Amino acid sequence: MKNFRCSVLVLILCAVFLVSSCVEEQRINNAQKTPELKSTELESNTKQFLIIKNGMDKIKVEKSNLYAGDEVYNLSISQVGIVTGEIILVTSSIDAVNFEAIDINFDRLESLGDELYSITATPSEDIISIHQYLMSSAAVSRSEIQVRYLGLHTAEER
Repeated sequence: MKNFRCSVLVLILCAVFLVSSCVEEQRINNAQKTPELKSTELESNTKQFLIIKNGMDKIKVEKSNLYAGDEVYNLSISQVGIVTGEIILVTSSIDAVNFEAIDINFDRLESLGDELYSITATPSEDIISIHQYLMSSAAVSRSEIQVRYLGLHTAEER
């Protein structure tokens, strides 16, 4: 009797496996038959965004420009934050950084300590452009966009 129950159980498990394999194979075949439909769906559902390396973190930006007050998502800590408009940079010589080359007017350039400076962009200045320029400058060893975190994991929690 015990062997009979084991045999029935094995048969049931085999049947379940075969049915699930057939369903999976059918799903794969359907996907292969309509590649243009699948790619169109993916394109229409894809949001464009930028990932910016910001110090040790990576932040996700939903548009190509970034201004003070814009919302970003920190992928490293999984939190939503608001860009303050301030950029911290480390440079051994602030005079070697050619700010005129990027034609940016700053409300403030402040020394925070030895080789550490704070720049506050005006509300109309694109912070991504400033950050990219500073990162490409040989005189700047580090540039970091300042973000105030809200302690929230999604924008919907606000």
